[in-house]
Amino acid sequence: TKGFDIPGVVGKDVATLMHESFNKNEINAQIHAVCNDTVGTLLACAYDYDNVRVGLILGTGSNACYIEPNPPNKQDTEKKYDDEEDEQGEIINIEWGNFAKLLPRMPTD
Repeated sequence: TKGFDIPGVVGKDVATLMHESFNKNEINAQIHAVCNDTVGTLLACAYDYDNVRVGLILGTGSNACYIEPNPPNKQDTEKKYDDEEDEQGEIINIEWGNFAKLLPRMPTD
């Protein structure tokens, strides 16, 4: 949706492509997660402030995400590791952008 056209990337795992490029260029790096700008904004702010619950991007387009709390029974029963802290919930990425091609423009737009 941003106008990028990179041949050979559509349908491929971008983390795998990046790891191949790192190896080719002898860069000692690893990707552990891939996220969009909205989720990245929420996570970056939540690292410093434990009360952050919303990520919002306002630019040439807009998008938002939020933390959906886990139901009480899920928090108690689904720990994957013994030392895992109680989860706060999961991030829901709303992805409300790119409607200009799908919906008609109105005089108020």
